[in-house]
Formats: sequence, C-alpha cells, structure tokens
Amino acid sequence: MSKESENLSEGLKRSPNLIALIVVVGCFLYYLYRHDQMKMQEASRDDLVAKQRIEQCHNIQHESNLVMDKLNTSLNNQGNAFRELTTAIRDLRVVMEAHNGKMVIILHELNQIKEYIKEVKS
Repeated sequence: MSKESENLSEGLKRSPNLIALIVVVGCFLYYLYRHDQMKMQEASRDDLVAKQRIEQCHNIQHESNLVMDKLNTSLNNQGNAFRELTTAIRDLRVVMEAHNGKMVIILHELNQIKEYIKEVKS
C-alpha cells in the first residue's frame, strides 16, 4: 500500500492541477448528491400535499353527501307538512261552508222574524 501511496504522491507532485481537479469533481459530486436529496424531499412533500388534498376532497364529498341526505329528509318532511296543511285547510273549508250554509239559513229566518215583528207592530 505504501508503494501505491508513493506513486500517488509522485503523480500529484508532477501535476498539482490534478488536486484541483479532484476537489472540483468531489464538489460537483457532492452538489449532485445534495441536488438529488432536495429533489427527493420536494417530491415527497408534493406527494404529501397531493395526498392531503385528495383526503380533503374525499372528506368534502362525504360531508356533501351527508348534507344532501339531510336536505332530502328535510324536503320530505316539508312536503309531508304541506300535505297535512293542505288537508287541514280542505277540512276547514268544508266545515266553513257548512257553517256558512247554516248562517245563511239563520239569517234568513232572522229576517223572516224581523218582517213578522214589523207586521205585528203595524
């Protein structure tokens, strides 16, 4: 091993620009390594953001389905209430017509009594 290190030191003594070249290549390799690490972190962050957005979208869809179900139930209840109100109004109209008919008869009889009283007084 000492012979190889002597050959290496001899080679470096003959061409000192080789040291600079090794340093530049080492720095470039370190730059590439860091760049790849940053790209991987960025990609994993983008994946995480995408997963969070998809999850949020699914949650919104689920909540929308729940709201639509509640709205459907509410509209059904409102329809039933309107149906019951319509039935109650119809029944009230029938009762009012019956009472109005009786009131017409009573008014007619009162008018007859009034005419009779006028005749008796005169």
